[in-house]
Amino acid sequence: MSGRDCCVCCSSAGQATGVQSWKTMFSSNILGAAIVLLGLMFKLLPPVSGQPGQPQTCPAASEISPCACQVKKNGLDILCEATDISHINKAMGTLKGKSPIIFYLKLPHNNLPKLQGFVFLALDIRHLTIHNSSLAAIEETALSSLGKGLTQLDVSQNQLSNVPSNAVKNLHHLLIFNINHNKISQIHNKAFEGLDTLEILTMYENKITSIEPEAFRGLDKKLKRLNLGGNELATVPQKALSILDTLKKLEIQENKIKKIKDGDFEGKTLRRFIFLLL
Repeated sequence: MSGRDCCVCCSSAGQATGVQSWKTMFSSNILGAAIVLLGLMFKLLPPVSGQPGQPQTCPAASEISPCACQVKKNGLDILCEATDISHINKAMGTLKGKSPIIFYLKLPHNNLPKLQGFVFLALDIRHLTIHNSSLAAIEETALSSLGKGLTQLDVSQNQLSNVPSNAVKNLHHLLIFNINHNKISQIHNKAFEGLDTLEILTMYENKITSIEPEAFRGLDKKLKRLNLGGNELATVPQKALSILDTLKKLEIQENKIKKIKDGDFEGKTLRRFIFLLL
């Protein structure tokens, strides 16, 4: 190869290298600009209030009155007190349009004899309290939409005469269920079926006289605490209790049990963890 040819090759190689460098620099600049533009777009997007980690905001007070709202660390705290179903429905309708995380929804001291179907549809509620509100019936579809988020349900001090089995069967993340101070007289077989994550069940001061053998079927893998105190049981419901393999605390005080028979606490867990006051 001649010297001239060698110079031509070197010149071509230099030009190719320069072109490639220019292309690389141009591509880098385009990529950088695209990243900056995307960042600006994300900043301009409105926050999605129902997403974890996003800021939560209360509706205007006039939109949910007579209910009140506070922003808490994990979501909104909604209180609807001393009102009726029409005002509650109006407040729930407003909240549905804003898609917040409602960490606490508290409905105490209301005139609420029946919880209607789909009243909480499209709402993300974690703790629901309906306390001392004359509640006597819960329609089957009233709570069905809360199955993926609700962890605590308190319906204490009401007028329930039966465990609302059909209404709660889809609450697959429920951890605590409080049915204290109602008028339940019997716990029927599979009354809590579907509540396979439940850890605490408290039914203090009802009117319970009998518990069927399969009453707690479905709670046998997670339930740790059961309160049956303040009822009208005359005997220990041994068959119903025997399936609760994970139970660590049983409260059965203030009943009409006069004598503990051999075999009343045959369950392996009940022999080790028992809290009993007659």
